[in-house]
Amino acid sequence: MFSRFLSARRVRKPRGNVHRTVAGRTRPALEALEDRALLSAGSSAIAETLYVGDGSDDSVKMFDATTGAFEGTLVSPGSGGLHGPRGLIFRNDGQLLAVDQNVFEPNPGEILRYNGMTGDFLGNLVFQTDPNAPFAPRGMVLGANHTLYVADDGNLDGIILGRLARFNSETGAFLGDLQPTGFTGDFYARAVVIGPDGLVYVTVRNIAPTGGEIMRWDPVTGNFLGSFVTSNATNDLNRPEGIVFGPDGNLYVCSFRADASDTDKILEFNGSTGAYIGKIDLDQVGQPREFAQALLFGPGGKLFVPITANGPDTGEVRRYDVSTGTFDVFVPPSSAGGPIGQGWYLTFRDTDPATLAFSAGPRTIGGASAAVAAASVARDPSTAGLATILAASIGAPANLPAPPAVDGPAGSSHSADSTPVVAGSSTNSGAVVPDVPSQAPSTVENWVDRVFADLAGQL
Repeated sequence: MFSRFLSARRVRKPRGNVHRTVAGRTRPALEALEDRALLSAGSSAIAETLYVGDGSDDSVKMFDATTGAFEGTLVSPGSGGLHGPRGLIFRNDGQLLAVDQNVFEPNPGEILRYNGMTGDFLGNLVFQTDPNAPFAPRGMVLGANHTLYVADDGNLDGIILGRLARFNSETGAFLGDLQPTGFTGDFYARAVVIGPDGLVYVTVRNIAPTGGEIMRWDPVTGNFLGSFVTSNATNDLNRPEGIVFGPDGNLYVCSFRADASDTDKILEFNGSTGAYIGKIDLDQVGQPREFAQALLFGPGGKLFVPITANGPDTGEVRRYDVSTGTFDVFVPPSSAGGPIGQGWYLTFRDTDPATLAFSAGPRTIGGASAAVAAASVARDPSTAGLATILAASIGAPANLPAPPAVDGPAGSSHSADSTPVVAGSSTNSGAVVPDVPSQAPSTVENWVDRVFADLAGQL
């Protein structure tokens, strides 16, 4: 069974490097008001890994999620045409999706696919030549029914507008935009997350340097539910981008300074009401700017924040205790020899691709367990060996029955079930191993087959 599957690797080939040009328009990497310059510039399996998109050399770098030690580069610089890595999510443990903004180019952005174990380019999911390709994509999450939500920052010119686009994560087909019905202000979407309530939350900036919104939609009906948070003098929300719900249920958002008398910061809001709770300043008035475009909770409930600014701490990844507002330097800045030139979006293997919540555990396909399983299967793809590997490394119950052998010549085709491997009401991201069936051996065979298909990134 598994030798047949391994031989039936399906990789979508790119359709060439044709650029669609938009005369006189290029999307900058960063907002002009933030006044920063672009800096110059083998996967390893560990208990958990932090992955950071580096805008200085267009790569995705890896760090030990406990110590911050540099583990190497997963996606090599410019692989697959990557030029401006933004949103990063593991569709499953075997496949990484990356937003490519195509910074300073007139052509639209795209969504690229990479092998989650080796970093090899697997082809485009959304091509820049697609008439519905996002012009300046930033944040991205994967919701129910294979729906990929991509925030498009537009061109901030009132002509190429911002949008919240949806694509099928299996085929790349355009599924339409979610519209801010009745909203009359500027709409330039920057980052997106699916909340604990199942709603889609999006940070939206204005063309003006101040103000902004956090909006939400019902993903089932597509109905716009209005602004969850609106900028005011109390919360000082300006040009918001990175957005994530914390383990405490509160909402954390990256916000930028209004002027030189203000600070760059992380704002905290009540996750149910949107009420302003407080802030964590990232820099000080009169000192070099140390702002962040993205943020993410990780191991230990800590908040991981890459510093994207052009100050002495650029390239640093901070690890915050949000209860105290204090942090330790998890990855040193480039000025101190750190490997990141300009850190943007980030992810862990055990980051939920929908909610962006971190949840490590034996029943998730992620971290070392999945990498060890995949590597072991590559060495010994026998049926009995795979059942043992899955039971031992993914945390399935010890009494997992060994699936029966399947007759058929090696190299015959295998049509993997594209239904995500999920249990209960989990999101359909393929991130949760289903309960082990106790029915007939053929059912067990199908279960193991689907788990491995998800693990290998072939769905």
